Amino acid sequence: MFEPNFTRIVSSVRRNIGRTQSVVELKLPAVDGDVSKIFSVGARSHIKSCEPIGKEVSFFGVVDFQVVYQGDIISAVDYSADFKDRFVDDADVVGEVVATSNVIDVSSSIVAGTIRVTAVIEVCLSVIESKDINVLTSVGGDGAHILASDIAYTTYLGKAYEKLDVSDELSLDGVGNILMVTPCVSLTSVNPQENYISISGKICLDICYQGVQGEKDLCSHYHEIDFGGEVAYDGVNGESIVQSLVGVITNEMRVSTEIEGSSARMSVYVPIAYTGYVYDENRLSVIDDLYLEREYLSVTCENFSTVSSGSSIFFKDNIGGTASIGETAPFIDNVLGVCTNNIMLASARIEDGKLFVEGVASSTVMYYTKETEDITATEVEMPFAIEQKVDAERAEVVSLSLGNVSARSRRGKEIEVSATLGVMADVYSESQSCVISAVSVGDAKTEDDCQLYLYVARQGQSLWDVAKETSVPENVLLEQNAKIELPIKAGDKLVVYKPSVARFE
Repeated sequence: MFEPNFTRIVSSVRRNIGRTQSVVELKLPAVDGDVSKIFSVGARSHIKSCEPIGKEVSFFGVVDFQVVYQGDIISAVDYSADFKDRFVDDADVVGEVVATSNVIDVSSSIVAGTIRVTAVIEVCLSVIESKDINVLTSVGGDGAHILASDIAYTTYLGKAYEKLDVSDELSLDGVGNILMVTPCVSLTSVNPQENYISISGKICLDICYQGVQGEKDLCSHYHEIDFGGEVAYDGVNGESIVQSLVGVITNEMRVSTEIEGSSARMSVYVPIAYTGYVYDENRLSVIDDLYLEREYLSVTCENFSTVSSGSSIFFKDNIGGTASIGETAPFIDNVLGVCTNNIMLASARIEDGKLFVEGVASSTVMYYTKETEDITATEVEMPFAIEQKVDAERAEVVSLSLGNVSARSRRGKEIEVSATLGVMADVYSESQSCVISAVSVGDAKTEDDCQLYLYVARQGQSLWDVAKETSVPENVLLEQNAKIELPIKAGDKLVVYKPSVARFE
């Protein structure tokens, strides 16, 4: 009796759904009189939740604005605004939706003495889809011949989440007033272990402050905080694949400052939200092909995709840019500081074994002009196109960070900015497998009247193909053709001897 045995597996894959843009526009509260000048404006965003219903994905996020401006005095304002939008796909969205956001443009204007800001937010959506499949793994009964191999597949387990409380203290000299502290977080490593994920990263703080030499003594300071932690998740192990998201919970961030004389002591609390999407890697021995000596088989095959490998990588590169202030503008006498660093990711792709990351970073540079006795600010763009060798087919950028940002004046008419760009990315590959998902016994094979004949191999045939076609097992063909060289080639001649079987009633 022929008895096929099947194993039920779940294979998962990540599919990009698409991108959409949301626009957030609002007036910011200014508390120090009418606004006469805006020095810098920046914005960051993150997605708090998303929900798929049919073909539609609804998402909810927050955009955080920071503006340095001139009112009655030089001041700064931080403001968070909620936004929500939706995306419609061509097919039903079923699975775990992963949503990330990136501010691709931010602008400001003065309207009736108040600040109007506009942010264009690009939201990228993908979905982790899982498929249940029956796979033929063994057969019972006499007269069945099988061809087996191992397949690898990954199964999505779920989300590992952890809130990391990162604190630090620092001292600054020559400080009169802290105006703004801008955080940026990036991961540097993600390592799955037995039942937990070990992560590490950096928090970059851009601190804009007034010095002690008067209101127009604006300065900036860059500060890094290293952090690490363990994210518990049952089922994860050293062979698991983890795809990550990380962000600062800005509405819970706290900065306290104590100023004594010209020194400031700052205590900074930066809460970090980490999410890891965990896949379990599996291997299974399956039957690729089979035949019966006396009956035909009806075989159904099914294709499926899976994440075949994955890891996280971190690399850095130096970037820079230059901005001119114009021939008629007063000379730059003193560069005061750099603030409001923004990064816009344009694309991340893998070609010819390299990860290409492209986009534009920008920094607002404040400078002083003696001729007008005034502070002016200008934005300097730093386009980047960096690459890194990888052994993968796809990539998702997890975090981008700017470090060591510095500016200088050239010939009093140009400002040159340089920085270090850090890139953390999840790189992975996908594979396709074809498995036998159903099999049944058909009609009996007719007896071959010819007991001995010569078989000529065709192009692309293996010894297994000849055995299946002639219903003569491979070991028997080798016994009958002791001098045949393997693998067989097109045109090889094999003697096939099939003795008749006497039947008695």
